[in-house]
Amino acid sequence: MIEGLDEPLPLADLLAITADWERTNKRRCDLIDKDLSEEGLKAEEREELNHLQRLADLLVRLNDPYPLEELAGVIKKLKAEGKWRPST
Repeated sequence: MIEGLDEPLPLADLLAITADWERTNKRRCDLIDKDLSEEGLKAEEREELNHLQRLADLLVRLNDPYPLEELAGVIKKLKAEGKWRPST
């Protein structure tokens, strides 16, 4: 498992959101533009866009895995239980 992600991630998807993100995101943007155009998306393209959007969401979670409010609550709970050891 990758910290910040709660599901297994195929290697191809991991590479798509890291090393190949610029290319992956360009394709996602192109599909969004096409979806908004009169032409619209074919079923296969819609499926691809859904997958690429899921990858974009995973990248956000990977870069910022914990909402600050939730993290503050966890820290408060650990302190109350005497389990919090801040790093120095």
